[in-house]
Amino acid sequence: MVTTRATLAIPTPLQELQEDHVALNTATAARRVTIVELVANPPLALVAVPNLYRLIPTSAAPAMGTTSASAVFAVLRTGGVATRPTTALPAVNRALETAPQRPLLGMAVGMALAALSSVTNCVLAASAAPLPYGYCGTTAEYCTDPDCQFAFGTCDSSHTPAGPTTLNDPRPLLGQVTYDNDIYDCAQNNVVALTYDDGPYLYTSQLLDILKSYGFKATFFMTGNNLHKGPIDETAPYPDLIKRMVAEGHQVASHTWSHYSLSNIPSDVRKQQMVKNERAIANIIGKYPTYMRPPYSQCNQASGCWADMKALGYHRVYFDLDTQDYLNPNTIQNSKNIVKQILATPGTTDYLSIQHDIVQQSVTNLTYYYFDLIKNKGWKGVTAGECLNDAPANWYRTPGGSGATPISPSTSIITSKTTATTSRTTSKASTTTPKSTAAAPTPTSGPECVVQAVPATSMEFEPGTLMSSTSFFRLALIVGLALVGKAASHEHHDDKIPEGEAISPDPIDTTLWIHIIVQIVAFGLIFPTGMVLGIVRSRWHVPLQTLGAIIALLGYFLGHAHGGRQFAHNIHASFATILMLLLLVQVLFGIYLKLHLEKKSQNTIHARIRRYFVLTHGVIGKVMPVVSWVQMLFGGITALGFCRDDHLGQCLAHFIMGSAFIGYGILLTILLLVGQAWLQRTGRSQEFFDSLIIAAWGCVNTFTEHRWGGPWVKNDLQHTSMGIVWWCAGLLGLWLSRKRDGRPKRNLIPAMVILITGWAMSAHPQSLELSTHVHAVFGYTLMAAGAARIIEIAFILRDRGSVDEEGKGDEASSWQYLTPFLLHASGLLFMGATEEQMAFLTNAHIHVSHVSYILILYSIAFLLFLFVTMLLNLYAAHAWPTNQPVVMKNAGSGVANGAIPLTNGHIDRRMRDAEEFELEGLMSDDEDDNDVGNKDGRGGKGVKHSQST
Repeated sequence: MVTTRATLAIPTPLQELQEDHVALNTATAARRVTIVELVANPPLALVAVPNLYRLIPTSAAPAMGTTSASAVFAVLRTGGVATRPTTALPAVNRALETAPQRPLLGMAVGMALAALSSVTNCVLAASAAPLPYGYCGTTAEYCTDPDCQFAFGTCDSSHTPAGPTTLNDPRPLLGQVTYDNDIYDCAQNNVVALTYDDGPYLYTSQLLDILKSYGFKATFFMTGNNLHKGPIDETAPYPDLIKRMVAEGHQVASHTWSHYSLSNIPSDVRKQQMVKNERAIANIIGKYPTYMRPPYSQCNQASGCWADMKALGYHRVYFDLDTQDYLNPNTIQNSKNIVKQILATPGTTDYLSIQHDIVQQSVTNLTYYYFDLIKNKGWKGVTAGECLNDAPANWYRTPGGSGATPISPSTSIITSKTTATTSRTTSKASTTTPKSTAAAPTPTSGPECVVQAVPATSMEFEPGTLMSSTSFFRLALIVGLALVGKAASHEHHDDKIPEGEAISPDPIDTTLWIHIIVQIVAFGLIFPTGMVLGIVRSRWHVPLQTLGAIIALLGYFLGHAHGGRQFAHNIHASFATILMLLLLVQVLFGIYLKLHLEKKSQNTIHARIRRYFVLTHGVIGKVMPVVSWVQMLFGGITALGFCRDDHLGQCLAHFIMGSAFIGYGILLTILLLVGQAWLQRTGRSQEFFDSLIIAAWGCVNTFTEHRWGGPWVKNDLQHTSMGIVWWCAGLLGLWLSRKRDGRPKRNLIPAMVILITGWAMSAHPQSLELSTHVHAVFGYTLMAAGAARIIEIAFILRDRGSVDEEGKGDEASSWQYLTPFLLHASGLLFMGATEEQMAFLTNAHIHVSHVSYILILYSIAFLLFLFVTMLLNLYAAHAWPTNQPVVMKNAGSGVANGAIPLTNGHIDRRMRDAEEFELEGLMSDDEDDNDVGNKDGRGGKGVKHSQST
């Protein structure tokens, strides 16, 4: 029986390839580990995850023997830092001693995923011959140019177009345009040479329509087969698009076959990049171009690129107007500002510009704006050849290489790709990676990708060695720590983020979308619901919170396992660790309380400390919805790259104030439905607390909205004067709320402050039309909230509380729900009206009017208010399952003996809240004795029936 064997290989980091080149040639051969042994030995299989981990070379670690796996995992937890331990067991001990204090995160999930992934990878990779070292795969992620390393396998660039090579074609230098110098500007006046790189692509057809409608012509510098879009001469709809370009008078030019940096590849590979593209283009239109643009603007003289391009008969065309659309795929207004400023420069007569038809917003948004500017200037858009006064006959050559041998794939090895020398070219490289702004069409034909690999050194294993249960447990612990460490370091992967930006231009991938949805479900829905069930001591509290914790843990790992868009260091990632630690503490406290050790142990320490655990558990439980809300806001801000640099101050103002309006609305809803009795016991009216907060907030705003001693800038005076109004009105509200004849008084001052603030914000000057409309509706909504509150106090309640002094009253009036809801809507409108959000929507390729945007925000407000009222109803339904009188501690309410008669169940609930809704623990010391609702599943706290009258 023949056993299939596979070599386990650990890839060396790319930056170490050159320094490790000699070591690679002299390293001892790896021992072979059979697939059978891998399946039979889970700890060993866990190590074999070449697609997930980058570990250390072990050739420098002598005689590691049977404990090699342990040493590897000691390094695994560092996230792939290349260190070379000389012994194994001490390395494991050091790992355990210095591990992050997050051992529970990722243990179970990490073990399962790692084992499944490793065994699957090894089984799929098994073959009769040893595997190539490094990362292996057959999907677009591995094989898409320009990042695929074709020296180690089959990539996009490996495909050769059908037909004879053009390499040996005669190449006379046509026309008078230079072949020796780089071309940056035009010879004609009053023109803009429009050029588009990296296509054809998804949006090229629409671009041709736009060009036709304006009567402009353009030059398309095309790649032949990259972004995994398939060869342009074999993959629909590209042949038809290219034929249409020529038929409509546009110029077709070369941007190489697979978008490699021409300065960083050998001459023979460089020529193949050109002639493969020639052959593909000739297969479509019967000729190939004499104009080219080097990818990344990299074609220097020292590398021989100049000489090769001249030998092939190419003009090297660059640009003098960079729209920077590749830097702003989601913030195209920046590109609009660039072209507007440059075209307004006095004394200029022409430009040679660059755009990219793989950037959706550049085609669907920037192009219209740009063409209007050109047209209004009295200029026209032309091809590069026309702007250089070159006759169209000189733009192409006819293939003449019949009988020549086809091009064979290169055997040269690319050891590295040099980073672009300017921020423009570096950023442009990021837009041509496999994770583009949209999915490429699926090729109808083309090469089957086999493998892409990075050179690596070998890791030694002793076949057949099984670990003891103790060793396996230690190994499992380090796997969990490794996954946590790797997750914590993920947010620092920012190699595709353009300089000065917070996010890469890549789209949000499916994994990240799942992360967003999962965390919203856990922190936005499950935990708040579980909090309410905990307050009323429902038996469903623990199962629901456990489910939420599991879902949150899953979401945490998904947030660190995504591809697509990359993010710079951000507050969302930093706060996530704090939030998960808070969740961990809450879970541990809950487990401790559920064990009831004070009843099972003779040690009295548990009885003494239990009350503090109860209090802490309750406080954390009620704080969780607040910190979860903050984290969800951080997530939205981070996903779009907002709230940085000069935008930070405005973002803080909008999100803090907007959240404050929503929080105020939630508090009003709580007081309306379940909190009136508590308010009575305080001996204060609601306006007393409202006025106190308004006065304090006004004092802060007065001294923070303007930098005192500095110049007054935009909106400073308005913001400061609003702060002054608040603290002045707050002082008056406090005075009017004082007790008279032992009775707290209501007043209209807080409602008037809300109304005045809304009026001021409705007239707030804005730079964008959309922002002006949104701010106006925000102001009107806030004014409506203030007006509704005035009507409620003065006309609905007639200066009484929702529950009158005699304990009589009915269900809350329908009118009383209006103010809390409008405050919810006001908060969402204000949070959704930052400068960056307004610019983002203004530049969106889908027209977003202020009407549609405001309706969306109001829809969210309805759902949020629905959820709040449902939680309060859940609380009431569990807290008062019966319609019997309850005993309430009499706090001067005027009710005899504190007995409150039931009126449709509503007064009973309000009064009961005086006992329930304060910040007490989620569990009490005597919960088992008093919890009469547990057995029926409703879990109510148990109504204490009146024993005497």
